[in-house]
Amino acid sequence: MAVIEDVPGIEVTVLVDRKKAIEYEADDELKRSLTKHACPTATKYIESINDASFSIRLDARRDYAWGYKKHALVFETDVDGDFISSKVLSSPKTKTIDGKKRIARSL
Repeated sequence: MAVIEDVPGIEVTVLVDRKKAIEYEADDELKRSLTKHACPTATKYIESINDASFSIRLDARRDYAWGYKKHALVFETDVDGDFISSKVLSSPKTKTIDGKKRIARSL
C-alpha cells in the first residue's frame, strides 16, 4: 500500500489476482527526480505477472484534511509509463481502477 507520509488519509493499494501485491521502493535517483513536483508523490514498484488481472484501489479517508468546499483529489495512474486512468475524489470514499492484461516486458 502506497502511503504519502506528508498527506495522511490517502492510501493506494495494487491488487494482483485480488491479492495485495508486494511493493518495492523506487531507487534514490527516481525519488530525487520526483521531488521537483509541486505536490507530494509516491512511486512504488510491483512484480509484473503475465496474464494476471490487477486493480488499483484508491482510498481517501475521513482523516484526510478535506479543507474548503469543492476540494478534490486527483489520482493519476501510470503503468509502465503508460497513462491508464484518472479519478477524482471529492469526499471520503474508495474507488477502484481495473487494469488491463498485458504481457510483462523484460528489462
